[in-house]
Amino acid sequence: MRRSREYVDQLGDRLYRSRRQRIERRVEELLKDPYAAAGAERLRYRYWGLRSARVLDDVRLIYRVCAECRAEEMRQPKVGAPARGEFTLDCCADGHTVDDTVNILCLSQHYVDIPSGFDFHA
Repeated sequence: MRRSREYVDQLGDRLYRSRRQRIERRVEELLKDPYAAAGAERLRYRYWGLRSARVLDDVRLIYRVCAECRAEEMRQPKVGAPARGEFTLDCCADGHTVDDTVNILCLSQHYVDIPSGFDFHA
């Protein structure tokens, strides 16, 4: 697992600080099965190529699995999806990270607070 600076900073924010232990427990559960645990789902449209999992009732974890990142770089982008390579992570591009690495990008309250200029490079 790799954690972005954004995610680490968010855990220290007033909004998430009191719920940090519960969030971290849910992340541990998610790591056991990043494709199905915690209501994991693939995102669409603007966030195509990323995944989301529910860590608390109102909080989603935005993440990416290296195997999917590498596979999607070979596919044709879907209509309305971000440009190819926009959500490619640096670890996926270098080829040295194992396929089952989970990259924790950020926390979101139903996707409305994902920063528009967020740096997706963990």
